[in-house]
Amino acid sequence: MTKQTTNKEGKISASMKLAKVAWRTLKLDKELLIVSVIGLVIDICIFVAFIVSLLLIVPSLTSTEPITGQDLTSNIIYYLLTAIYLFTALTVANFFTGAISHAALERFRGGDPTVRSSLSAASKKTGPIIALSGLQATVGLVLQILGDRLPFAGKVATVIAGAAWGIATMFSIPIIMDGKETGPIKTVRHSAKTFTNIWGESIFIGLGLGLIEIAFGVIMGLVLIGGIALSIALSTWLYTIIAGTILIIGILVVGTMLSTLNIIIMTAAYHYASTNAIPAGFDNELIRSMFKPKKQWLR
Repeated sequence: MTKQTTNKEGKISASMKLAKVAWRTLKLDKELLIVSVIGLVIDICIFVAFIVSLLLIVPSLTSTEPITGQDLTSNIIYYLLTAIYLFTALTVANFFTGAISHAALERFRGGDPTVRSSLSAASKKTGPIIALSGLQATVGLVLQILGDRLPFAGKVATVIAGAAWGIATMFSIPIIMDGKETGPIKTVRHSAKTFTNIWGESIFIGLGLGLIEIAFGVIMGLVLIGGIALSIALSTWLYTIIAGTILIIGILVVGTMLSTLNIIIMTAAYHYASTNAIPAGFDNELIRSMFKPKKQWLR
């Protein structure tokens, strides 16, 4: 029991160190945050447009009654809009993720990427990115339809399937930016194989960033609760507005940074898995301890 606990604590510590190394990499290319911000702003605009479209085109959504199979027209329009939203949002997200992933790969190989070179590299991969986004949107839509119509056990199954799909596709964008695959299905297969090739303890890859995200969420929650409490005590909504503003700005700033760091870490994992070479700027022992090859019996 003691040995197992120590091992887990070691992995948690290693994942935090991995996040710190990714931060040092990001500081070398701070302009990549601009790429993340642009992508985030566009995706927020797409989401707002999606919500407005739903409210305007599918009136039944504004009622207290859920959409049912009896309202066939509303269902068709709802899922059509959802499909358009998923495809558009994923395409934008994947494009800018691709730009950051390219920059990370270039940095890991001793290069000096720029915003222009990163966006240019992503634009050259527009076709594969769109194809992958279409596949992801299709799978996402199917899972949502099943989740809406299946009983509780079915909903749990779709959640699990969605998580498995997320794991299978986690290295898809680095693979595309590395020019390894062009077809979406081959790309996903390559991504899944990459994950299994570094099976080991790789489940802890994003744990460091996850802990930071949880801590940030707790702090922001306390800020919002404090603002609401002050507003109630002083009979003014001023402090709630201030707390809400801090919350929104914090989510945008910290969320953008964590998202960019996560892309860097995933790209570093892909770089190591595909080349067995340590990414420039990363510690040899740290990388090898986090990304152990899978056991022989899993081959």
